[in-house]
Amino acid sequence: MDVAKSHETLERRHLLAADLDFIATASTPAALTLLADATAVRLVSSSDTTQVLASHSLASLREGVRVAGNGYDIRLTLDASLPALPGGVLFEGGTGANTWQGPNGDVRWTVAAANSGSLAYGDLAVQFTSVENLTGGASGIDEFTVLPTGLLTGTLRGQPNDQDRLTVQLQAASASQTLTLTAGSTAASGIVTRNGTPAVAFADITNTLGLTVIATSLADSVEVVPGDTAGTLDLRSVGSAATFGRVRVSEGTGIVAGIALAGGDDTLRIPAATTERLLQGGEFAIDGGAGINTVTSLSP
Repeated sequence: MDVAKSHETLERRHLLAADLDFIATASTPAALTLLADATAVRLVSSSDTTQVLASHSLASLREGVRVAGNGYDIRLTLDASLPALPGGVLFEGGTGANTWQGPNGDVRWTVAAANSGSLAYGDLAVQFTSVENLTGGASGIDEFTVLPTGLLTGTLRGQPNDQDRLTVQLQAASASQTLTLTAGSTAASGIVTRNGTPAVAFADITNTLGLTVIATSLADSVEVVPGDTAGTLDLRSVGSAATFGRVRVSEGTGIVAGIALAGGDDTLRIPAATTERLLQGGEFAIDGGAGINTVTSLSP
């Protein structure tokens, strides 16, 4: 199945046939909340929840909910009261500066394209497009993953009292690449760049930051060595036939550098110098993926 085409079809269905279909206007409050009670799903003003802008019976909901920013700056909050909704929820930000805030609970966020992706909260399926800013709920753990094809032009924000986590991925390719962190003004903030281009700016991510390189579907032979630049590791394809170019990744306290070996029967070697570097405060994660893999780690 063509995943991209399937995603486009789902969005088109929401756009044309959402049961609750709200398009912002000049008079729309800037902060909205989507919530539910025993009988209906409602879109209300966040500052006055008695101000109902749109609603639809839960019993007759079949084609989901769409909220369109329509060029206005909209902050949409997903309330924890929402059950699984047939057809799901789509927040289409549009050309304004938009923010999506998750519910109070454990949420998995995926940024799959520029300012676009999905989140999973229980059995509720949610998609967003053209939304520049993402904010986790006030409680629970938010796990944000920025896929190799994803990026945000705004800010991804956790909650300072939660253990929210962010992982940014990069797909290994034939050319040399970088996946690096530029620290922000606090220990819980910064900017992650891929090859010098910002992938995401973040704040209040108090758990570790994951920087993951996805290897190829071939039989990769990989060596992880200290980079020439302080605070970096180099992931190199070694052997008679290199399968990807060198990837330089930031490492250090609060960062979990890592590799996802994907398909193929892969070999991963971690020399003693790398182990010694990691023992000084860094972490390295390995996802074996498919295939029969061999990992060799040498003691310093």
